[in-house]
Formats: sequence, structure tokens, C-alpha cells
Amino acid sequence: MMEIKIIVNHECHGLELYFTTKPNEAILTQLKDAGWRYHRVKKCWYAKQTDANQQLAEAVSGVAVPDATQAAEEKPYFPPYPSAGGTPIWPTADMSCWDHNDGYFQDVNAYIHVRPQRITIVDLTNALIPGKECESITVEKKDDYSALCLYSGCKTMRDLYERFYVKRELPEDCQVYTRQRRSMETFTPFKPIKPIRIPKKWTLPHVWKAILAGQVYQGKVDGKYSDDFAYDAAMGYHEGRQLDLPSFAKELIESSNGWRVTATDTDGDKVTLSVDCYSFDMNTLLFQESCNWPEARRRMAEAGKARNEHNNALLRQRLSLDEVIALTPSETVYEVKLLTMNQNTERYEIETRQMLRKQLHDGKELYHEVIGVKPLVFTMDTLFNLVCTTDLLLDNRVIFSEDRPVVTGKAVTEMLTEPFALECIHEATVRHQTLPVFRKWLEDHRDGFITSLFNPIPSSHFSEALDKLMKEEERLSSQPAGETEVKL
Repeated sequence: MMEIKIIVNHECHGLELYFTTKPNEAILTQLKDAGWRYHRVKKCWYAKQTDANQQLAEAVSGVAVPDATQAAEEKPYFPPYPSAGGTPIWPTADMSCWDHNDGYFQDVNAYIHVRPQRITIVDLTNALIPGKECESITVEKKDDYSALCLYSGCKTMRDLYERFYVKRELPEDCQVYTRQRRSMETFTPFKPIKPIRIPKKWTLPHVWKAILAGQVYQGKVDGKYSDDFAYDAAMGYHEGRQLDLPSFAKELIESSNGWRVTATDTDGDKVTLSVDCYSFDMNTLLFQESCNWPEARRRMAEAGKARNEHNNALLRQRLSLDEVIALTPSETVYEVKLLTMNQNTERYEIETRQMLRKQLHDGKELYHEVIGVKPLVFTMDTLFNLVCTTDLLLDNRVIFSEDRPVVTGKAVTEMLTEPFALECIHEATVRHQTLPVFRKWLEDHRDGFITSLFNPIPSSHFSEALDKLMKEEERLSSQPAGETEVKL
């Protein structure tokens, strides 16, 4: 049986008819003849609120149109997200100003930021209304070393709002700054945003409106770069990190300079957006015109479930300590498959490393999430980079190149059976150079064809390295036939 619901859209002065199933042709003809239109996003028929349209809606649905008294009893809009930009959103300002530092408060329609030395209040009444302004007031202590706490005598955020903003009871020994902020550059979570249609040309307002309407259901970072290159590299340039969408919308509203929007792919009502700030903050957003907040949350939950299933499937492949001990009977170089957590995507990834047995376990404790171990197969003339103590650098088998100590496969096999050398070696990994290429590289350094401007190394250093390399090549040439490859 078809059910029909009537909604009065007071903001647009309109009527909306929602059908649980497609209405018959007679009803559709009535609606079309009366000028009603179909809303593809809301999935409803709508028209202006006139007496004729109200009578038609009541005749079609068999129910009365809600009156203004019923509408007044409806709760005001409250956002479906709990915070924006790290700032919590509360329905009431009756929150302790001693336990909370800031927040968006619906009943007073204001943003309040509290510190002992500074209090900021922003009136959000006109926020996101074109052509309007929002007043903000900031109260600061003149003396930073004063023991005065500005919110002494107040218990709640409402007390602060009434005292400093409404009554303007401002301390004499404080500085007070008031200013008018542009309303379209002032974020508020308390203004309902209508869904948008796919525009011919995307702009920044299209993006933040789509986010706040729930039409953007996923956002991720493609790359984020700062002046601290080492930190960025350690963080993987934040690639793959999921965006907190309301926080991103707030950033676009309040700091809009430098941002550009490009639609990179369109498939029906789905659009892939590239939203970048110059070349140091690059992001990808997924938009669908028919999406809303409940659907967006459902998709987020599905993505989280898929991520957990992926992680659990890999975790089930982990080897126990006893299994790893059985697979590492001797001290040599092993090819190890490890599970590493990508902190940006929060997904486990499989990483292959070359490791020594002592890097994996001590016989009592396993140091890594291991899912596979096998001995590395290498030839006696394979080159290895070492990470070791300085004590081992005196060994004639160790050839110190420009950047690190290097040994042959023959030397590393010998050293891993010698207690002193084994204690000195922390890591051994294959160096992707052949002996002839390595020799030529050392000769170019010795002859000055390659040099480091920041850390010049005397040519005698490379002459000594070449002498050691020659001796090591003589040892390799005396290797008995059939013993050129290590297989354990």
C-alpha cells in the first residue's frame, strides 16, 4: 500500500510530497498540471505553498497539511557530526567553562573559546548568510604575568556569554577587541545546507556546501607538504589519510585563499573532485548528487568494515615465535615478509626486508609481525651494505665506500659465524651494484670525477678502499668451483 507524507518547507515557503512507491498516472498528471516538480535528490514532488497547492496535496494524500503551530514545535536543525576542526558542537551552553576550552553552542548560537588569559566569542546568527557580518569580541589580559583568570566567577559557557557578550561586563585591566567578520568566511554548524546539483564549473562554495549537505561521502589526502621535509617523509606525506569532512569544510570556508577545485572524473551523478591548495595540500573527494548524511555514514561504516576485514585476514597469517625459530636455524641473511601498519590508511601492508636472525627474535621474544621467512640466496660476489659498530671497520674484509661499509657475500657469510663480528653487525642488506660497477665507482671518486661538495673525502680514502677490494677479489677468485652460491 502506498503511503504519502506531506512536509512543509518553511525556509523555501514550499510543500513537499513523499511517496513510498511511484504514484499512478492520474496523480502524476494532477501534479504536473498544477505546476508541481520532481526533486531528484530528495525524491519528492514540490511546489510553492499556496491555497490551491495545499488543497491538491491534501486531496492526493488524504492528510491535512501541518499548520504553523506544529512546525514551531519542531526541533531546530542540529548537525549530524559531533565536531568541526577539533571543536566540539553542543546543543546547550550549560557546559562547565572550567572543564571545556571551546565549542559551538546551539542555544546561544555562538562559538566560544576560553583561556585564562583570553576569551573569544563569535556570534553565529548571520554566519553563512551572504551580505551579512558576524560580530566577534576578544578579551585579553594586559599583563600576561597577572594571576587573574578571566573567567573567575563564571561556572558555565552561558555565564561567559551573558557576561562578556550580552552585558559587556568587561574588566578594566583588560584589552577588548571587537570586529565584524564576513559572514561567508565564518563557519557555523547550525545552518542547514541544501543539497546542490552538479554545476557546470565547480567552485569552492560548491565543495563545502556538498560536504555539509552530506553529498561528499569520502575524502582522502593525496599529499601534504610543509617546511619540515624530514617530518613529511616520516609521515608518508599523509598520503591516503582520510579527511574529517566537516573540518575540511570549515577550513575551506574560513581559509579560502589558494584553493582550486577540478572535476577529474564524472560518472552519472558521481563526481571525483581534486581539491588542492597551491601545490602543498592535495586532496581527492568523492561526490554523489543523490547522497545524504545517513547514506554517507553507511558508506563510511562499510569502508571501515572492509578495512577491518583486510587487517584481520593478514593478522591470521602471522607466524608464532616457535615457527620463526624453526625457520631461522642459523645466523644468515633472511628474506622476511613483515606486516606494517600504514598510519595514514590504517591498513596493514606487507613489506619485504632483508634481516638477520637477531633482528627477528632473541629466542624468547618476536620483534616483528612476521608472516614469512626464508634464507636469502646470494652469490659470494654479491655486495652487502652493513650497519655496524666502528670496531668492525678495522677488519680488512670491510670496504668503506663514500656512504657506508660494504662487504662481499663471502665476507658476510664468514662474519655471521664469528661471535665478535656478529655482535658488531646490526644490519646487512644487498647493495645493488656488481663488483665491476662498484670498482669503477670507487675509481671515479678517487680520481675526482665524483665528489661531495658538503662532505669532501680525501682520495686516499678511496685508494685504500680499492686496495681492500682487490684483496677481496683475489679471495673470491680462489673460491672452489661449486661454492659460488649460498643456499641454506
